[in-house]
Amino acid sequence: MRRRQLATAVSGMAIALLGFTTMVPAQAQEEGGGDRPSQTIPLPELDRPFQPDIATEAIPDEELPPPLENGVLFRMIERRPPLREQLPEQQTEVHLMEDGRMFVFQPNRGRLPVGQVEPAVLEQFKQLLRSPEFLLHDGTRWSNPNQEETGYVMTLSSASVTVQLKGQFPLAEALLPDSVVAVMNTFGYMLAYLAT
Repeated sequence: MRRRQLATAVSGMAIALLGFTTMVPAQAQEEGGGDRPSQTIPLPELDRPFQPDIATEAIPDEELPPPLENGVLFRMIERRPPLREQLPEQQTEVHLMEDGRMFVFQPNRGRLPVGQVEPAVLEQFKQLLRSPEFLLHDGTRWSNPNQEETGYVMTLSSASVTVQLKGQFPLAEALLPDSVVAVMNTFGYMLAYLAT
């Protein structure tokens, strides 16, 4: 029963992440080997211009999450408005550890293991987190000025970068920088794969 609840919660987060983004097929180049299909996860090109109908601002200092704990490679914090007015805000965290283990944290449930990411995919994800394009976006928040306030906030953090998405975006792959989309896509697919 507990495993089923965990899978439902994690699947919901993975679907939310994947709903933000659509995977763009690409081919990875290996030194001296020319174009060869990727053996892990296809990634889009980094960084094409994004549409101007999205607001970009710095995350206020008071809204920045605490630094990552030792051993944590990446953290996603998802905040959703309460289901009913009297209930508290919903918050879920997912932590990806340096060794590939993934955990979900939920109020009143504590830390629950999700699974282990394969080494090749983990290494690819680490490369995305170190990419100069992604590093440029540290401290950036994106929001949709044409959307009513929903109370939905997703904060993504590595050791060097914290970015935030406020509200939910249609066609986010056309609105956000590709380096951010690549990180979200890869994390979302890892989460979805482990949750099934």
